Amino acid sequence: MTTYTKFKEYIWLVNTIRRAGRITLAEINERWMQTEMSGGVELARAIR
Repeated sequence: MTTYTKFKEYIWLVNTIRRAGRITLAEINERWMQTEMSGGVELARAIR
C-alpha cells in the first residue's frame, strides 16, 4: 500500500468521525464498506 493510499484512508476516517460526531466502529465499518477504497475488506481495529 502506498503512502498516498494510506493518507487518503486516514483523511476519509477523520472526516467521517468529524461529520458524525459520535460514531461506533461498527458504523464506521458500514460506511467504509460502501466506499471503493475498502476493496471489500473491513477496517482493522488496530493499525499494523
